[in-house]
Amino acid sequence: MIKVVIENYSKHLVENIENLPILLDNDMRLLVLPSLYIVNLYRFGVSYHLKQTKNEDTGEIESELIESDIADTTIINYIPPLQAFLAHIEHNPKLPSVHLHESVSNEFINSYVNFHLKEKVDSIKHITSLLVHVSALQAYFNWLYKAGLSDVKEVEVFRSTKQHFAKTQPSIKKINYVPRSARNDLLRQCALKKDKLILKMGLECGLRAKENQGLRLNDFKDGLDNKPGLLSLFAQLEKAKEANNDVLPDISFPFFLRARFTKGGRTRGRSRYIYFTSELLWALRDYYYSEREENVSKGYEYNLAKGESIKEDASLTNLERDKKIAYYLANAESIKGHDSLFVNADTVYAGKPISVGHASDVFSDALKGVAYLKQSLGYHDCRHTFATEQYYELSKNKSQENALLKVAELLGHALGRNGKAQAVTTKYIRLCDVLIEHEVSK
Repeated sequence: MIKVVIENYSKHLVENIENLPILLDNDMRLLVLPSLYIVNLYRFGVSYHLKQTKNEDTGEIESELIESDIADTTIINYIPPLQAFLAHIEHNPKLPSVHLHESVSNEFINSYVNFHLKEKVDSIKHITSLLVHVSALQAYFNWLYKAGLSDVKEVEVFRSTKQHFAKTQPSIKKINYVPRSARNDLLRQCALKKDKLILKMGLECGLRAKENQGLRLNDFKDGLDNKPGLLSLFAQLEKAKEANNDVLPDISFPFFLRARFTKGGRTRGRSRYIYFTSELLWALRDYYYSEREENVSKGYEYNLAKGESIKEDASLTNLERDKKIAYYLANAESIKGHDSLFVNADTVYAGKPISVGHASDVFSDALKGVAYLKQSLGYHDCRHTFATEQYYELSKNKSQENALLKVAELLGHALGRNGKAQAVTTKYIRLCDVLIEHEVSK
């Protein structure tokens, strides 16, 4: 298996591609499909991930490929694993020609990952390195499937393989920090405005996953106090922008997050203010008037149509038919009536408020497309990242104690009986060392 780099490739393309790698077999014959895939990666910078959903009507699992942008570093990192996989096929005399690799079975691919790669201890130092190979191969076979050249392949790491690395490799302490250099790569994985904004709510406002449900549109009461909802904040921002020569002002907008949406809920949760920059609030406004509106309309029409279709279902009794029609009509009205900012986009659930764990799912899906990040990170680490950066900035002008008190306030952490920040907040002193290593010392 030979990799050749073309310094400047432009044939049939609008733009030149510099340093384009292509793959040849050992007889110097072009591997057509892998090379076309690489050209596609370099030209468009997109990848595909498989999303499987259950069809509510048939009960069957349906597969859909979702397109997302990938970073240049990820593209570069995907080439060596693909080359290694093709070389493995070429060097195995029992296998078909490497030029027919698209026909290999799912079992063969997973055997390669979980047995062949697992034993290459000199080149696979930790399971995170193995996961780069998994991501690269999955992306390639997803592209083949998208092009109609292969069936669906699911590349996975077996439990036994994970146990192997757990026993043989030294443990690595989890770092609860998302480097700034990786954040745009995460955001590029999100095809929806909603998903991008949900990631930003963790990174820029310190929200927990479930707290995204607390972003409400209409004004509300907290005890006897009136609190502005997001629609009121949008109006405030519009006026401020107009008064500032149609430029977004450099100010923040406070939003009151009620205890019922925080950790502990109504009985033990702690209300707090979160703060939107003008840019973030304007992006929320844009989402409200575009993507959210489209999904609310889609969900409303879907449920009305379902109700109409049931009227023609002769297999139901009158009582069953009436109950189902009432169910879908109630769904349609609830979709139009609720005031949650973030709503689902999938057809069956379109327009409905997101679930408690939705933000975690969004982060997990985005993380899969950024192979160089630790795959053990979770949405809550966006909150850790926010808190660490807040503490770092505050500690420049405040004492350590006062900086921690402000971070505790921003996160909604309770103070100790002595009026000081507790261990749940003071850990950000230690995490600052991680921030400095990633951001400041470079």
